[in-house]
Amino acid sequence: MKSQFFKLYFGLIASALFAVIVLQSIFLGIWGDAQDKLFSQQFEAYRKLAITLTDRPQQQISHMHALAKEMGAELSVAEEDELFEKELQLLREKGVLVVNSDEALSYFLIPKDSKIYRFQYRENHPLLDQLSLSTDLTLIAVFIALGLVLGAWVYFLNAKLVALNKAAERLASGDLGARAPKAKNQQVGQLNLSFNLMAERIEKLIESHKQLSNAIAHELRSPIFRLQCQLDMLADEHSAETRAKYIKGLDEDVKELSYLVEELLQHAKMENAQYRIQREPQEIVTWLLQSLQGLQLESEIVIRYSHSEEACQYSFDCALMQRAVQNIIRNAFRYAKELIEVSLQSDGQAIFIHFDDDDDGEGIPEDQREAIFHPFHRIDSARSRNSEEYGGYGLGLAIVRQAIELHGGEVNLSESPSGGARFSFYLPLK
Repeated sequence: MKSQFFKLYFGLIASALFAVIVLQSIFLGIWGDAQDKLFSQQFEAYRKLAITLTDRPQQQISHMHALAKEMGAELSVAEEDELFEKELQLLREKGVLVVNSDEALSYFLIPKDSKIYRFQYRENHPLLDQLSLSTDLTLIAVFIALGLVLGAWVYFLNAKLVALNKAAERLASGDLGARAPKAKNQQVGQLNLSFNLMAERIEKLIESHKQLSNAIAHELRSPIFRLQCQLDMLADEHSAETRAKYIKGLDEDVKELSYLVEELLQHAKMENAQYRIQREPQEIVTWLLQSLQGLQLESEIVIRYSHSEEACQYSFDCALMQRAVQNIIRNAFRYAKELIEVSLQSDGQAIFIHFDDDDDGEGIPEDQREAIFHPFHRIDSARSRNSEEYGGYGLGLAIVRQAIELHGGEVNLSESPSGGARFSFYLPLK
């Protein structure tokens, strides 16, 4: 912000100097030439009068001296090098050359005399003081005008900043709906827009964290309640067979809590703005095949893999991409009947990976295809066969989106040609 005011300050100084130069140029352009012409005509008339009174050069010069004395000017012999060649030519053609009418600086020639004479006001001439005062007043007027413009600019800027400050105070006090004025005449450059974008982001983040906190509390409540119940029953149970059953249930609940905490930590880590992925160049066609072979061991549902490229180099974070593929496949295991089809394609600019399942449910409603990637979002439809067995925790797909977006790509959900769901990864190669 400080640099902006320095720019403004130096910009105003430059504007003031420019204004002075322009005004002086205008004054000279409008009045200077006309004044020089008038003085030239008057001076030429005096010279001609002096010439007609006598044909003797000395007497003619005496008459010009008398005129100079009358005007408070000086008459002296000038050297040719005081004038440019073009000025000398004009002087010889017209006999009179006015250089500066404000100072009565002019040159003239007398017939039958080879000398060039200079005619000019004395330095202490009152008219020169008057002209100097006029110039000073002009400059003062220019700076007063600039001061008024600057004062008005600062006044309106202050009003805009006060409005922006009020919005900031409201936001700081907890009013998440506070926004800076959007009217064009109330904006401070891009500052209002940036403030509003920041406020919207903060509002969404806080709302998201509230929802996340509520969802976490809900998800933790069930396994903790089951643990407590089974511990209470275990304490009163004497049958070894029943105790073993309770112990197995406790173990499953602990694993469930452990998995949930792991998902939460992964999600939180990837939400951090400081998080950076570790890219390594890999041959992704073979890498994906090996990943799918490992996942095939977890289910009897067949994973069929096809690819249009025999080899394709891509730089990516192996652990993060592995997590994304695992979450997609494990999600498909819950809903597919017999088959999951995975296909990889590349057009030289990007890699496209499609995951299709042969879901026998109603599929995912179109109006929920975006929300399914939000943390802890669940769909109550025929697709959700059993929320306990198949529902998961609603973090898997949120982590998938985070992982793909950190690679600069996109993940989309559409309808599979087989009637189920199709998840698609778009990964730019450059």
